[in-house]
Amino acid sequence: MSANLIKGLTEEIINLSLYQYVENYIKLKIDYASQTLESSIASELEVTHLAIPKHSPILFIQRNTFLIDGTPLEYVKSAYRADRYKFTINISR
Repeated sequence: MSANLIKGLTEEIINLSLYQYVENYIKLKIDYASQTLESSIASELEVTHLAIPKHSPILFIQRNTFLIDGTPLEYVKSAYRADRYKFTINISR
């Protein structure tokens, strides 16, 4: 997230609802996100943080969230242990 775009952000706000803060207090309209899920092999950093053996499989997720005017709001990269997570995706038309 750009510090210039999201002013006044605190740890307390992040622990509650970041999107609610963005829409209700800063008055920015969130439009959509694009998210990619893929299998990968854990990097050294992921091995350490996820407490898994070297070369373990992980689920890697990358998400880009955009405001209604197309401005990027956030860029998120997440790594999940492949042996402990299941993702359910609901798709509406």
